[in-house]
Amino acid sequence: MELPRSLARWGPLLKIFPRETIAALGPLIQRLDVLVGPLQIGASTGQGEPDGFDGIHRRGSYERLLNTEWLLADELPEEFLRRATEGEHLFLQTATRTPAGARRSVVLFDAGPNQLGAPRIVHLAALVVLASRAGKGSTSFEWGIAQAVQAPLVQDVTENSVRHLLTARSPFEVTEENLRHWRQQLGGTNQTLDFWLVGGERLQNFEASRGVSFLTVTDPLEPNERFLAVTIQTARKKTESVRLDLPDERASVRLLRDPFEAAAVSTPSQKNKSQYQPVSNFQFAFGGSKLFARAADGGVVSFPIPNSAAAGMGKPKLWHSQSGKPVLAAIRHKKTLVLVSEHGHDTLRVECVKSGSTFLPFRVGDYLLDSQSSPFLTTAKNSLLHSGVIVPVSETQSEILLLDGTRHLFTLRQNNSLLSCTCQTGDVLALGAFLTGTYGASTTKAVYVCQKGAEFRIVSQGLNQDPQTRKWYPERSARTVEGEGQQAFIGFGNTHLQSLVALEQFTGKWVVVGDSNYFFQQPSGTRVVGVIGRLGRWNGSSPGLIVVEDDNRTIWLLGKDWSRTLPRAGAEIVEVKVCETTPHLAYLTADGEVVVYSFGLEAVVLRYLAENR
Repeated sequence: MELPRSLARWGPLLKIFPRETIAALGPLIQRLDVLVGPLQIGASTGQGEPDGFDGIHRRGSYERLLNTEWLLADELPEEFLRRATEGEHLFLQTATRTPAGARRSVVLFDAGPNQLGAPRIVHLAALVVLASRAGKGSTSFEWGIAQAVQAPLVQDVTENSVRHLLTARSPFEVTEENLRHWRQQLGGTNQTLDFWLVGGERLQNFEASRGVSFLTVTDPLEPNERFLAVTIQTARKKTESVRLDLPDERASVRLLRDPFEAAAVSTPSQKNKSQYQPVSNFQFAFGGSKLFARAADGGVVSFPIPNSAAAGMGKPKLWHSQSGKPVLAAIRHKKTLVLVSEHGHDTLRVECVKSGSTFLPFRVGDYLLDSQSSPFLTTAKNSLLHSGVIVPVSETQSEILLLDGTRHLFTLRQNNSLLSCTCQTGDVLALGAFLTGTYGASTTKAVYVCQKGAEFRIVSQGLNQDPQTRKWYPERSARTVEGEGQQAFIGFGNTHLQSLVALEQFTGKWVVVGDSNYFFQQPSGTRVVGVIGRLGRWNGSSPGLIVVEDDNRTIWLLGKDWSRTLPRAGAEIVEVKVCETTPHLAYLTADGEVVVYSFGLEAVVLRYLAENR
């Protein structure tokens, strides 16, 4: 893109933005650049690395004596000796490299409550200005979020990193401890480190911020006024203030929400025919390759999930029970699709409608409900698509766990020739699965959460492998956590080899149980829909809750020292499901739009639009 001459100097950084974004951001960049000024270049100390010759001097090593002096030694040796004793010989003077005043430029942005909204536009302009300034000064450039003390610094300005800046949120203000951590981590002196803090006025009040340069952004919150007050105070005590006029409202919203037009052009989509329209909750297949939901005719619709947004979208498929009964649960075992349906008041039928394996570790057929168990909640009473897990009990045999709509967990097992369905326990809030194993072998383990009085029980069951004999043996373990809440979610951790469980201990207070415990305060006006583990540099050092804001269109991730917002939904979200075995999230809108977002790819990989749209 050919930029206007006034913005050409920032071309290498602005080329990632579309023309309309550059037009809105350009005036802010120009004003900030004048305020910030160039990176200071220090004077030569004469002690840097040699860099050629720079003039003639009367002192020096005879290795650098001028050739004319050596000629004098050949032709007039007595004059050569006289000039030597009088100090009149001439030598080439060695030049040394002139180091920049700073060898490293670091910028920390305040993502706290007082910098939400319009101040983020100035943050974006400051990122471009300070990165360009460091490049012109031949200085390395890094930036990060002040509250995210455990997250690594970012070393580039790309589409993904800009989105990271704009969507970073923290419910906490920057503290003295945050800044002390950064000063200790960065080290350096005022001569080698060009250190900037971009945020509110309170940043200047900390002891740990002495000697730092500030770009202070204040929103005066004047009615019918669209400007911000910006003050620059450099480490050299230069202070200047200016009033920055914001772009028009439409351009400002675009800068904050979608500066790259990603939502409009990057995601493939297809029209979804009415027979494939979901009428229930979602369930992910183990491994995250399929998304299931109930269709209006009682069958199950299966949406294939591509590996990336550029991989193309397959067509959904509709599956029915051979008996014609509504499907209660759909479970994928390797490449085999297993359907569970009602077959009479006290019988559940298990069948394979798509078989990709000649061996199944469980029996297909009719499973008789134990007379002492409570009746299984069927689709006739509830449109819920039940969750199910196939869990091995030996190297050749597996059981099926099903969680119904009344929070009862049922086990479908084979005892000799008898197929039975038994209620294992009640008050189960969540059911999921993960992989476990050693020495390259792995197997599925089930994990579920039940609520008993004032505590939660996290139970895992399946097979473990003896490290000595490498033989598998059944194991069931339980962990107790205090809490009186009525919500629990099982989410994806760093790998399949562990489960991640979020528990509502009390109203608005959550604990995430994984390799250690992480405690969260749920923001007011939001609802928690899941949990996600650490995946990369953008989500800091802790797992995070997945919450939906009260507008029912915005999903964001809340970590201990980080946050991130997903692309805004086109209509109100009516159903959300987070996968336990892959970093995927699916949601359904009131307009019938089906969307799958990949946390690993940081992109929407699937979008089906309702046929009438």
